[in-house]
Amino acid sequence: MNWKKLLFATVACLAAIVGGGLIGGLLGRSAAEGQMLAGGAIVAFYMLIGALVGGAFAGFLTYRWPARKVGWMAVVMLVIAVTTSLILFSQVKAREALRGQKQSPTTSLPESLPSLPEDEPEDTVRWITQETSPPVLELNQDGGEAVQGFGFVHVPFTMQGINLLFYSEAALGVVPNDSLVYTRENHQNQLQYAPPYFQPFYLKEDYDSMILRLLGTAPHRVLVELNGNTGQRAWVDRRAIDISFWPEFLSQVFAVYPLDHEKNPVRIKPQDNASEVSSISRDDFLLPDKVVGDWIHVNAMTEGDSEHGFDGWLRWRRGDRLLIGWDYRL
Repeated sequence: MNWKKLLFATVACLAAIVGGGLIGGLLGRSAAEGQMLAGGAIVAFYMLIGALVGGAFAGFLTYRWPARKVGWMAVVMLVIAVTTSLILFSQVKAREALRGQKQSPTTSLPESLPSLPEDEPEDTVRWITQETSPPVLELNQDGGEAVQGFGFVHVPFTMQGINLLFYSEAALGVVPNDSLVYTRENHQNQLQYAPPYFQPFYLKEDYDSMILRLLGTAPHRVLVELNGNTGQRAWVDRRAIDISFWPEFLSQVFAVYPLDHEKNPVRIKPQDNASEVSSISRDDFLLPDKVVGDWIHVNAMTEGDSEHGFDGWLRWRRGDRLLIGWDYRL
């Protein structure tokens, strides 16, 4: 083998290895979609196979062809390697740009909410974006005793108060539509401003208790009900609230009671055909002990007296219907 053929063969084999590896990488990217941490290993495996195939193919032709054909093959291999590298580079840049659009907010959120002028009432709506911003999502709901949502969220009163932002969408980067702000002054919670439509499911400021109905979840936010009469709702940050799904919520309240004592009495077993616990009267408090499926195990207690020692099971829902009420006793 003369020096010219050796030079062409070296260039052809190197270009074939690079081009084959890049082609393997392109094929591997499609195979690695959705494979999380294993995706990198899959792409590397495809690149290795592509490089071996390309190098072996170029080496075989170099051995069989004369110097002139090997020279032309080197040119073709270089063109393939350069073209493939440009395609791969453009795909990577396009994916990085798309990822940046999804993760980077278009507008930065304010570090702190604006304060109200002295002559402006506390319940005045203060839009964070602009005065003409649309309200949060609205949904008309029928009344009745249907089980609504997945449970409840507790909005904690911290030493700094509450700074809860409302969003119209769950996606990150969305600018908040409205907000709720409390401050803490002299060990008391002071409302600074809130939307006039805001009516929490339960509020007892002197006991640091605010509860909203939970309607939906997302990785970084949850959907809550802002007004049960109008059905208005908004997304709030997960880190700003505490979630209690129905079973957890019902096991934490002070007492529960059936909405219809005749149709839904306390039973000895969590079965509709089980016998009624006759030793428990309607005047007894039913203290929740645990929730199993559609049933709550309760212990009976009379006001001002010790526990009777009587217990049983109370059905709290049937399908999508809520069968009980509860007492917070805060």
